[in-house]
Amino acid sequence: MAGNQRTIDFPGATRYRVSVSASVCLLICAVRWILSQANAFPSCWNRPDPQVWKLAAFLKSDQQISAYAWINTHSWSLGMPLYADAKAIVRANLLAIQAGQKVRGVPIGTLTAPQLAFINAQRSEDGLPEVVAEVLFVGAHIYKRRILKDGYEIEDVVAEIESALSEASVFIVTDYMTALQNPVPRADRLGNRVHDRAILECTRYRPNPELFSVQPKGDFIKPAKK
Repeated sequence: MAGNQRTIDFPGATRYRVSVSASVCLLICAVRWILSQANAFPSCWNRPDPQVWKLAAFLKSDQQISAYAWINTHSWSLGMPLYADAKAIVRANLLAIQAGQKVRGVPIGTLTAPQLAFINAQRSEDGLPEVVAEVLFVGAHIYKRRILKDGYEIEDVVAEIESALSEASVFIVTDYMTALQNPVPRADRLGNRVHDRAILECTRYRPNPELFSVQPKGDFIKPAKK
């Protein structure tokens, strides 16, 4: 949510107002810079960028955000969000729901380190327990909203989920949900250029987040109702 301002506490310092969505992008740049110094990324990541150097110096100061502190004590891997069989699992659950069958929560992938760090930093600020990286999928709400209500096909939903849970997706701060949104627009089959948003439900299967909903933001051309 570009421009949404929230207050973030820096240990041992005054309170600062920071654009959280911008902070996510900057944090990812910092992680890439640190990894490039350890030759963990190929040379294409090693381009000098004054903003990255500036942020790295900032994050190493006494004003460290809790998300960075979390990453600093965990694996440096950014992760590959969706498992190889994730799309097949999503299809199978949605087809089972379509056939009137009951389905269970199945793991479909993991959040990246920066995504998980920012989600847990926000949950900590709100007094909520942390979640783990692995995301579960059931699909009942998505089937009801995106397929029955909006008229999307199962393959449309699969594409929305694949995009929304991309490693490029960033954490969005809202007052009523935990969300990730892909800042890279996707061209859908209807001619829209959408930013896919994943809504995570973090209570039902705690400590695992559940992919509760997916929303193709900017789908002004809607599918025909069935």
